[in-house]
Amino acid sequence: MPSVVAIIGAGRIGAGWAARFCLHGWNVRVFDPDPAAEDLLRKTMERARASLPGLLDEALPPEGRLEVVPLMSQAVDGADWVQESLPERIELKQKVYQSLQEKMDPGAILASSSSVFPVSDLQAFSNRPDQIVTAHPLDPVYLVPLVELSVSARNGAARIARAEEVLEGIGMVPLRLRAERAGHIAGRLAEATWREALGLLRDGAAVTSEIDMALRHGLGPVWAELGLFQSGRLAAGSETLPVPWPNECGNEEPSVELGRALREQMDEQGVLSLEGLTARRDKALVSGLRNRPEGLARIEGAPLPGPPGLGVTRVIPLDWLDPMGHAPVECLPRLLSPLRDAFLEKLGCGSGALAAHDLRIRLAAQRIDQPMALPTASPLRLEVALLTVEQGAIQLSYRVKFGSEVIALVGETLGLAALSDGAARNLPPPLREALLRRLTLQDVSDGPQDLIA
Repeated sequence: MPSVVAIIGAGRIGAGWAARFCLHGWNVRVFDPDPAAEDLLRKTMERARASLPGLLDEALPPEGRLEVVPLMSQAVDGADWVQESLPERIELKQKVYQSLQEKMDPGAILASSSSVFPVSDLQAFSNRPDQIVTAHPLDPVYLVPLVELSVSARNGAARIARAEEVLEGIGMVPLRLRAERAGHIAGRLAEATWREALGLLRDGAAVTSEIDMALRHGLGPVWAELGLFQSGRLAAGSETLPVPWPNECGNEEPSVELGRALREQMDEQGVLSLEGLTARRDKALVSGLRNRPEGLARIEGAPLPGPPGLGVTRVIPLDWLDPMGHAPVECLPRLLSPLRDAFLEKLGCGSGALAAHDLRIRLAAQRIDQPMALPTASPLRLEVALLTVEQGAIQLSYRVKFGSEVIALVGETLGLAALSDGAARNLPPPLREALLRRLTLQDVSDGPQDLIA
């Protein structure tokens, strides 16, 4: 029988919690008196369904049941976990907790999303303080894995272990806090960044777009993979950070004691060598930046001399390589896919043009002749040309060159299917005639005709 979670407060954070629990198979009951909450919940679920599965290698469990209930008592009745995401007012939270705990199962956990109040303050007026923990997420909750777990001496070991088990079970990474601090860890780091950013604005040293650029295209991608201290090791070019850290901002320098602790902890943290860290960082940056809308130039390509075609130069991305640094066999189809899309667009058969006729392209067959491994970290020339045009199919030929040597030939048959029902379809006469006119202009005698099934 699926576990049950009660969501108390369904603003942006509460709705995010609801989506994460629901998509991991929990039955979810939501209480929020705001009339707009249900619409926000619906939209959040739609976004989560569209995005969360793409992060995982395995399929999610069957989705749990989601319902909005009119009373808090209905939401928490029989619930295994209660997640409170109310406004940051301590008196409100403490009062609501008293009502919730009267109806909650004694074995259930009451978790607060608060980023402001120490967990001991949340527990202060409770008859069962051991039930209450802080589980502070980052937005969007259904995608960002970090959750800051704050507990006190009143929480028993079994209760804490259960909280960590639940959070890990819904795909989160619980960070158990060593001490109670307003803002926890992530919030305090964000506040420090805000403070410095506002100082730059105040002094006229930068404008908002420049500060965002420094974070999005500089610190952010590196910190996302390595964190502050490991990226500091690389920046220093040293196995441990130099202490005191070069002080260029006029801040107080670290004490000798802090410096010693920093060195010791960095030594413990530094499992990878600088070379290993560099490789890990570069692979992650390639993957992250390549998937940004502005991270990789859209394929424009250069027209091939002579017959109508398209050619581009590409390097196999680092994050496509296997652990040994070799290019797996599936790298070649992945390289060719965006080239195919760009070529079809130039032929007037792009997704938009086909959609106007209720059509889409489907890959019906692909034959590859690749006598040698694809070189890595070296530019490859990819060329595509139109081979044949039939009633219900388009055939393309590709050449892959390393320098002047052809190292792979690929032939593809592209079929057409209806967007509405997926049934096979023929090319509309105007599109077919336009393609045939283009075909008469080119000579494909050196294309891989023998690879077409």
